Amino acid sequence: MKNKLNEVIAIMAVPVLIFTFLSIQKTNLSFMKPVDFLSSIRATPKPAPVKALKPIKVPSGAESSGDSLIIPDTTVSYFGDLSRFLKAVNSLRDSSGVIHIAYFGDSMIEGDLITQDVRESLQDTYGGSGVGFVPVTSVTAGFRTTIGHTFNNLWSSWNFNERPPEGIRLGPSGYVFKAGQGAEVVYRKAKDAKPFGKISLLYSSKDSSLVHLGIDTSREKHWLSPAEGIQSARLYNGKGCSRLRMEVQSGNPICYGFNFESGPGLYLDNFSFRGNSGIPLAGLSQKILQDFDKAMNYRLIVLHYGLNVVGHDIGNYDWYKERFRKAIRNIRQAFPHADIMLVSVGDKAHRSEYGWNTEPDIPRFVEIQAQLAAEEKIAFWNLYKAMGGY
Repeated sequence: MKNKLNEVIAIMAVPVLIFTFLSIQKTNLSFMKPVDFLSSIRATPKPAPVKALKPIKVPSGAESSGDSLIIPDTTVSYFGDLSRFLKAVNSLRDSSGVIHIAYFGDSMIEGDLITQDVRESLQDTYGGSGVGFVPVTSVTAGFRTTIGHTFNNLWSSWNFNERPPEGIRLGPSGYVFKAGQGAEVVYRKAKDAKPFGKISLLYSSKDSSLVHLGIDTSREKHWLSPAEGIQSARLYNGKGCSRLRMEVQSGNPICYGFNFESGPGLYLDNFSFRGNSGIPLAGLSQKILQDFDKAMNYRLIVLHYGLNVVGHDIGNYDWYKERFRKAIRNIRQAFPHADIMLVSVGDKAHRSEYGWNTEPDIPRFVEIQAQLAAEEKIAFWNLYKAMGGY
Protein backbone atom coordinates (compact mmCIF):
# COMPACT_ATOMS: atom_id res chain seq x y z
CA MET A 1 0.00 0.00 0.00
CA LYS A 2 2.87 2.39 0.82
CA ASN A 3 4.43 1.77 -2.61
CA LYS A 4 1.14 2.58 -4.32
CA LEU A 5 0.77 5.71 -2.18
CA ASN A 6 4.25 6.88 -3.16
CA GLU A 7 3.40 6.26 -6.81
CA VAL A 8 0.26 8.41 -6.65
CA ILE A 9 1.99 11.20 -4.71
CA ALA A 10 4.89 11.19 -7.17
CA ILE A 11 2.53 11.46 -10.14
CA MET A 12 0.76 14.42 -8.56
CA ALA A 13 4.01 16.12 -7.50
CA VAL A 14 5.84 16.33 -10.83
CA PRO A 15 3.53 18.70 -12.76
CA VAL A 16 3.10 20.92 -9.70
CA LEU A 17 6.85 21.33 -9.36
CA ILE A 18 7.31 21.98 -13.08
CA PHE A 19 4.60 24.63 -13.11
CA THR A 20 5.76 26.41 -10.00
CA PHE A 21 9.42 26.34 -11.10
CA LEU A 22 8.54 27.85 -14.47
CA SER A 23 6.38 30.48 -12.76
CA ILE A 24 9.25 31.56 -10.51
CA GLN A 25 11.70 31.61 -13.41
CA LYS A 26 9.32 33.66 -15.54
CA THR A 27 9.11 36.41 -12.94
CA ASN A 28 12.88 36.76 -13.00
CA LEU A 29 13.42 36.76 -16.76
CA SER A 30 14.36 39.93 -18.62
CA PHE A 31 14.21 39.98 -22.40
CA MET A 32 16.31 43.13 -22.62
CA LYS A 33 19.57 41.89 -21.11
CA PRO A 34 21.08 38.77 -19.54
CA VAL A 35 20.25 38.26 -15.89
CA ASP A 36 22.79 37.20 -13.28
CA PHE A 37 20.61 35.05 -11.04
CA LEU A 38 23.41 34.70 -8.46
CA SER A 39 24.21 38.38 -8.09
CA SER A 40 22.24 38.88 -4.87
CA ILE A 41 23.85 35.77 -3.39
CA ARG A 42 27.33 37.02 -4.20
CA ALA A 43 26.61 40.51 -2.92
CA THR A 44 25.08 39.90 0.49
CA PRO A 45 24.69 36.81 2.70
CA LYS A 46 21.07 35.75 3.01
CA PRO A 47 19.35 35.55 6.37
CA ALA A 48 18.76 32.17 7.97
CA PRO A 49 15.46 30.41 7.19
CA VAL A 50 12.53 31.21 9.42
CA LYS A 51 12.15 28.53 12.07
CA ALA A 52 8.94 26.59 12.52
CA LEU A 53 6.97 27.79 15.52
CA LYS A 54 6.86 24.40 17.27
CA PRO A 55 6.88 20.68 16.47
CA ILE A 56 3.59 18.86 15.96
CA LYS A 57 2.66 15.29 16.67
CA VAL A 58 1.40 13.22 13.75
CA PRO A 59 -1.83 11.35 14.64
CA SER A 60 -1.53 7.70 15.63
CA GLY A 61 -1.59 5.45 12.57
CA ALA A 62 -0.69 8.21 10.11
CA GLU A 63 2.17 7.65 7.73
CA SER A 64 5.10 10.04 8.01
CA SER A 65 8.81 10.28 7.34
CA GLY A 66 9.40 8.02 10.32
CA ASP A 67 9.51 10.63 13.09
CA SER A 68 6.80 10.93 15.70
CA LEU A 69 7.52 14.62 16.18
CA ILE A 70 7.52 16.58 12.94
CA ILE A 71 8.52 20.14 12.09
CA PRO A 72 6.47 20.49 8.88
CA ASP A 73 8.41 23.15 7.02
CA THR A 74 11.79 21.40 7.33
CA THR A 75 11.31 17.64 7.51
CA VAL A 76 7.99 16.19 6.40
CA SER A 77 6.65 16.06 2.86
CA TYR A 78 3.60 13.92 3.47
CA PHE A 79 1.56 12.31 6.19
CA GLY A 80 -1.99 11.03 6.39
CA ASP A 81 -4.20 8.23 5.23
CA LEU A 82 -5.38 7.79 1.63
CA SER A 83 -6.19 4.08 1.98
CA ARG A 84 -9.82 4.36 0.89
CA PHE A 85 -8.89 6.33 -2.20
CA LEU A 86 -6.09 3.89 -3.09
CA LYS A 87 -8.45 0.95 -2.64
CA ALA A 88 -10.95 2.59 -4.99
CA VAL A 89 -8.20 3.32 -7.55
CA ASN A 90 -6.93 -0.25 -7.41
CA SER A 91 -10.44 -1.56 -8.02
CA LEU A 92 -10.53 0.27 -11.37
CA ARG A 93 -8.08 -2.27 -12.79
CA ASP A 94 -10.67 -5.03 -12.33
CA SER A 95 -13.87 -3.15 -13.10
CA SER A 96 -15.53 -0.80 -15.55
CA GLY A 97 -16.19 1.83 -12.91
CA VAL A 98 -15.56 5.56 -12.74
CA ILE A 99 -14.27 7.60 -9.81
CA HIS A 100 -13.64 11.33 -9.52
CA ILE A 101 -11.16 13.55 -7.69
CA ALA A 102 -12.40 17.01 -6.71
CA TYR A 103 -9.46 19.44 -6.76
CA PHE A 104 -10.38 22.73 -5.05
CA GLY A 105 -8.06 25.72 -5.38
CA ASP A 106 -7.52 29.34 -6.28
CA SER A 107 -5.88 30.93 -9.34
CA MET A 108 -2.92 28.54 -9.02
CA ILE A 109 -5.13 25.97 -10.79
CA GLU A 110 -7.46 28.13 -12.86
CA GLY A 111 -7.69 27.36 -16.54
CA ASP A 112 -6.88 23.73 -15.61
CA LEU A 113 -3.27 24.66 -14.81
CA ILE A 114 -1.52 21.96 -12.77
CA THR A 115 -4.67 19.83 -12.70
CA GLN A 116 -4.47 19.07 -16.43
CA ASP A 117 -1.06 17.43 -15.96
CA VAL A 118 -2.10 15.57 -12.82
CA ARG A 119 -5.21 14.31 -14.64
CA GLU A 120 -3.28 13.18 -17.69
CA SER A 121 -0.71 11.32 -15.60
CA LEU A 122 -3.33 9.56 -13.52
CA GLN A 123 -5.42 8.61 -16.56
CA ASP A 124 -2.35 7.22 -18.30
CA THR A 125 -1.96 4.88 -15.33
CA TYR A 126 -5.53 4.14 -14.26
CA GLY A 127 -7.63 4.75 -17.38
CA GLY A 128 -10.25 7.24 -18.42
CA SER A 129 -10.22 10.06 -20.95
CA GLY A 130 -11.92 13.41 -20.46
CA VAL A 131 -11.74 16.55 -18.35
CA GLY A 132 -14.61 15.75 -16.01
CA PHE A 133 -16.60 18.71 -14.69
CA VAL A 134 -16.64 22.05 -16.55
CA PRO A 135 -18.84 25.01 -15.45
CA VAL A 136 -21.42 26.59 -17.76
CA THR A 137 -19.48 29.85 -18.12
CA SER A 138 -15.97 30.63 -16.96
CA VAL A 139 -13.59 33.59 -16.71
CA THR A 140 -10.80 31.26 -17.86
CA ALA A 141 -12.52 29.80 -20.92
CA GLY A 142 -10.43 31.98 -23.23
CA PHE A 143 -7.11 30.45 -22.21
CA ARG A 144 -8.00 26.95 -21.01
CA THR A 145 -6.43 24.51 -23.47
CA THR A 146 -7.93 21.18 -22.36
CA ILE A 147 -11.40 21.95 -23.75
CA GLY A 148 -12.85 24.60 -26.08
CA HIS A 149 -15.57 26.61 -24.36
CA THR A 150 -17.77 29.50 -25.53
CA PHE A 151 -21.14 30.86 -24.38
CA ASN A 152 -23.48 33.79 -24.90
CA ASN A 153 -24.62 36.43 -22.39
CA LEU A 154 -28.08 35.01 -21.70
CA TRP A 155 -26.93 33.19 -18.56
CA SER A 156 -27.41 34.75 -15.13
CA SER A 157 -24.67 33.71 -12.73
CA TRP A 158 -23.83 34.03 -9.03
CA ASN A 159 -20.73 33.05 -7.13
CA PHE A 160 -18.87 33.25 -3.79
CA ASN A 161 -18.60 37.03 -4.22
CA GLU A 162 -22.22 37.60 -5.24
CA ARG A 163 -24.85 35.72 -3.25
CA PRO A 164 -27.55 33.99 -5.32
CA PRO A 165 -31.26 34.73 -4.79
CA GLU A 166 -33.30 32.79 -2.26
CA GLY A 167 -33.80 29.18 -3.36
CA ILE A 168 -30.69 29.04 -5.56
CA ARG A 169 -27.53 27.53 -4.11
CA LEU A 170 -23.93 27.58 -5.27
CA GLY A 171 -22.24 24.45 -6.56
CA PRO A 172 -18.80 23.15 -5.56
CA SER A 173 -17.18 25.35 -8.22
CA GLY A 174 -18.42 28.39 -6.28
CA TYR A 175 -20.80 29.25 -9.13
CA VAL A 176 -24.38 28.63 -10.19
CA PHE A 177 -26.07 29.59 -13.48
CA LYS A 178 -29.67 30.26 -14.51
CA ALA A 179 -30.63 29.97 -18.15
CA GLY A 180 -32.63 32.61 -19.97
CA GLN A 181 -34.46 31.82 -23.21
CA GLY A 182 -31.83 31.41 -25.90
CA ALA A 183 -28.98 30.78 -23.44
CA GLU A 184 -26.28 28.89 -25.30
CA VAL A 185 -23.05 27.10 -24.45
CA VAL A 186 -20.64 25.28 -26.77
CA TYR A 187 -17.87 22.83 -25.91
CA ARG A 188 -15.25 21.49 -28.32
CA LYS A 189 -12.69 18.81 -27.71
CA ALA A 190 -9.09 20.00 -27.54
CA LYS A 191 -6.94 19.52 -30.62
CA ASP A 192 -5.06 16.46 -29.42
CA ALA A 193 -7.74 15.12 -27.08
CA LYS A 194 -9.86 12.02 -27.61
CA PRO A 195 -13.54 12.53 -28.60
CA PHE A 196 -16.20 12.99 -25.93
CA GLY A 197 -17.70 9.61 -25.06
CA LYS A 198 -20.31 10.62 -22.49
CA ILE A 199 -21.66 14.09 -21.71
CA SER A 200 -23.98 14.90 -18.81
CA LEU A 201 -25.55 18.12 -17.52
CA LEU A 202 -25.87 18.72 -13.78
CA TYR A 203 -28.96 20.86 -13.18
CA SER A 204 -32.09 21.46 -11.15
CA SER A 205 -35.47 22.79 -12.28
CA LYS A 206 -38.99 23.15 -10.93
CA ASP A 207 -40.48 22.77 -14.41
CA SER A 208 -39.65 20.89 -17.59
CA SER A 209 -37.20 22.66 -19.87
CA LEU A 210 -36.65 22.15 -23.59
CA VAL A 211 -33.10 22.34 -24.92
CA HIS A 212 -31.81 21.98 -28.46
CA LEU A 213 -28.63 19.94 -28.80
CA GLY A 214 -26.11 20.09 -31.59
CA ILE A 215 -23.81 17.06 -31.41
CA ASP A 216 -21.26 17.46 -34.19
CA THR A 217 -23.52 17.84 -37.26
CA SER A 218 -26.65 16.21 -35.78
CA ARG A 219 -29.50 18.16 -34.22
CA GLU A 220 -32.03 16.96 -31.65
CA LYS A 221 -34.44 18.13 -28.95
CA HIS A 222 -34.08 17.09 -25.33
CA TRP A 223 -36.44 17.65 -22.40
CA LEU A 224 -34.97 18.27 -18.97
CA SER A 225 -37.36 16.76 -16.43
CA PRO A 226 -38.37 18.66 -13.28
CA ALA A 227 -35.74 17.94 -10.64
CA GLU A 228 -35.72 18.51 -6.91
CA GLY A 229 -32.08 18.72 -6.01
CA ILE A 230 -29.35 18.23 -8.58
CA GLN A 231 -29.92 15.74 -11.37
CA SER A 232 -27.48 14.40 -13.94
CA ALA A 233 -29.06 14.42 -17.42
CA ARG A 234 -27.29 12.27 -20.00
CA LEU A 235 -27.05 14.37 -23.16
CA TYR A 236 -24.76 12.08 -25.14
CA ASN A 237 -23.48 8.53 -24.85
CA GLY A 238 -21.88 7.17 -28.00
CA LYS A 239 -18.73 6.28 -29.88
CA GLY A 240 -17.41 9.82 -29.68
CA CYS A 241 -18.18 13.38 -30.70
CA SER A 242 -16.04 16.49 -31.02
CA ARG A 243 -18.56 19.26 -30.35
CA LEU A 244 -21.61 19.86 -28.16
CA ARG A 245 -23.88 22.88 -28.45
CA MET A 246 -26.82 23.35 -26.07
CA GLU A 247 -29.42 26.10 -26.45
CA VAL A 248 -32.26 26.55 -23.96
CA GLN A 249 -35.59 26.97 -25.78
CA SER A 250 -38.04 27.04 -22.86
CA GLY A 251 -37.89 27.03 -19.09
CA ASN A 252 -35.21 28.47 -16.83
CA PRO A 253 -33.19 25.54 -15.49
CA ILE A 254 -30.59 26.11 -12.79
CA CYS A 255 -27.38 24.70 -14.22
CA TYR A 256 -24.09 23.90 -12.54
CA GLY A 257 -21.97 22.46 -15.31
CA PHE A 258 -21.24 19.57 -17.64
CA ASN A 259 -19.35 16.34 -17.08
CA PHE A 260 -17.16 14.91 -19.86
CA GLU A 261 -16.07 11.28 -19.62
CA SER A 262 -14.85 8.62 -22.02
CA GLY A 263 -14.72 5.11 -20.65
CA PRO A 264 -14.01 3.68 -17.22
CA GLY A 265 -11.22 5.17 -15.16
CA LEU A 266 -10.26 8.17 -13.09
CA TYR A 267 -11.41 11.77 -13.60
CA LEU A 268 -10.16 14.94 -11.93
CA ASP A 269 -12.55 17.90 -11.64
CA ASN A 270 -11.05 21.38 -11.48
CA PHE A 271 -12.90 23.60 -8.98
CA SER A 272 -10.86 26.78 -9.21
CA PHE A 273 -11.97 30.18 -7.94
CA ARG A 274 -9.74 33.21 -8.37
CA GLY A 275 -8.76 34.94 -5.12
CA ASN A 276 -10.34 32.27 -2.91
CA SER A 277 -8.93 31.53 0.55
CA GLY A 278 -10.83 28.26 0.85
CA ILE A 279 -12.89 29.57 3.76
CA PRO A 280 -16.08 29.99 1.61
CA LEU A 281 -16.20 26.18 1.23
CA ALA A 282 -17.62 26.15 4.75
CA GLY A 283 -20.79 27.80 3.46
CA LEU A 284 -21.53 25.40 0.60
CA SER A 285 -24.80 23.50 0.90
CA GLN A 286 -24.54 19.96 2.23
CA LYS A 287 -27.43 18.91 -0.01
CA ILE A 288 -25.79 20.28 -3.18
CA LEU A 289 -22.43 18.69 -2.37
CA GLN A 290 -24.08 15.35 -1.56
CA ASP A 291 -25.98 15.43 -4.84
CA PHE A 292 -22.71 16.03 -6.68
CA ASP A 293 -21.17 13.12 -4.82
CA LYS A 294 -23.97 10.80 -5.92
CA ALA A 295 -23.59 11.88 -9.54
CA MET A 296 -19.77 11.88 -9.70
CA ASN A 297 -18.60 9.28 -7.16
CA TYR A 298 -15.84 11.28 -5.45
CA ARG A 299 -13.11 9.32 -3.67
CA LEU A 300 -10.50 12.04 -3.11
CA ILE A 301 -10.90 15.73 -2.23
CA VAL A 302 -7.82 17.94 -2.67
CA LEU A 303 -7.72 21.35 -0.97
CA HIS A 304 -5.01 23.66 -2.35
CA TYR A 305 -5.08 27.19 -0.91
CA GLY A 306 -2.93 29.79 0.80
CA LEU A 307 -1.43 32.35 -1.59
CA ASN A 308 -4.41 34.67 -1.11
CA VAL A 309 -4.02 34.50 2.67
CA VAL A 310 -0.31 34.86 3.37
CA GLY A 311 0.86 38.44 3.85
CA HIS A 312 4.13 40.00 4.94
CA ASP A 313 5.01 39.66 8.64
CA ILE A 314 1.46 38.93 9.78
CA GLY A 315 2.84 36.04 11.78
CA ASN A 316 -0.32 34.79 13.48
CA TYR A 317 -2.75 32.84 11.29
CA ASP A 318 -4.77 31.17 14.03
CA TRP A 319 -7.86 33.02 12.78
CA TYR A 320 -7.47 31.33 9.39
CA LYS A 321 -6.82 27.93 10.93
CA GLU A 322 -10.11 27.92 12.82
CA ARG A 323 -12.18 29.24 9.92
CA PHE A 324 -10.65 26.79 7.43
CA ARG A 325 -11.27 23.98 9.91
CA LYS A 326 -14.99 24.60 9.35
CA ALA A 327 -14.46 24.25 5.59
CA ILE A 328 -12.71 20.89 6.05
CA ARG A 329 -15.50 19.60 8.27
CA ASN A 330 -18.18 20.73 5.85
CA ILE A 331 -16.40 18.91 3.02
CA ARG A 332 -15.85 15.78 5.11
CA GLN A 333 -19.52 15.60 6.07
CA ALA A 334 -20.66 16.05 2.46
CA PHE A 335 -18.27 13.45 1.00
CA PRO A 336 -18.21 10.67 3.62
CA HIS A 337 -16.63 8.10 1.28
CA ALA A 338 -13.77 10.33 0.11
CA ASP A 339 -10.32 10.85 1.59
CA ILE A 340 -9.17 14.47 1.93
CA MET A 341 -5.69 15.81 1.20
CA LEU A 342 -4.53 19.32 2.09
CA VAL A 343 -1.80 20.68 -0.19
CA SER A 344 0.27 23.38 1.48
CA VAL A 345 0.93 26.81 0.05
CA GLY A 346 3.93 26.85 -2.28
CA ASP A 347 7.01 29.03 -2.06
CA LYS A 348 6.54 32.77 -2.63
CA ALA A 349 9.18 35.43 -3.15
CA HIS A 350 9.74 38.60 -1.11
CA ARG A 351 12.27 41.25 -2.02
CA SER A 352 14.38 42.56 0.84
CA GLU A 353 17.81 44.12 1.32
CA TYR A 354 19.22 40.64 0.71
CA GLY A 355 17.51 40.25 -2.67
CA TRP A 356 14.74 37.81 -3.47
CA ASN A 357 14.02 35.41 -0.60
CA THR A 358 11.13 33.33 0.63
CA GLU A 359 8.33 35.40 2.12
CA PRO A 360 8.97 35.06 5.90
CA ASP A 361 5.37 34.09 6.63
CA ILE A 362 5.35 31.13 4.23
CA PRO A 363 6.95 28.57 6.62
CA ARG A 364 4.74 29.85 9.44
CA PHE A 365 1.64 29.35 7.30
CA VAL A 366 2.79 25.90 6.11
CA GLU A 367 3.06 24.85 9.73
CA ILE A 368 -0.44 26.09 10.49
CA GLN A 369 -1.73 24.01 7.55
CA ALA A 370 0.20 20.91 8.69
CA GLN A 371 -1.08 21.28 12.25
CA LEU A 372 -4.63 21.60 10.98
CA ALA A 373 -4.30 18.52 8.77
CA ALA A 374 -2.91 16.52 11.70
CA GLU A 375 -5.66 17.66 14.05
CA GLU A 376 -8.40 16.91 11.53
CA LYS A 377 -6.74 13.57 10.59
CA ILE A 378 -6.57 14.30 6.87
CA ALA A 379 -3.64 13.80 4.50
CA PHE A 380 -1.10 16.58 4.07
CA TRP A 381 1.38 17.21 1.25
CA ASN A 382 4.04 19.90 1.68
CA LEU A 383 4.35 21.70 -1.65
CA TYR A 384 6.65 24.30 -0.06
CA LYS A 385 9.18 21.61 0.90
CA ALA A 386 8.80 19.86 -2.46
CA MET A 387 9.81 23.14 -4.15
CA GLY A 388 13.00 23.15 -2.09
CA GLY A 389 11.96 24.92 1.09
CA TYR A 390 13.42 28.27 2.03
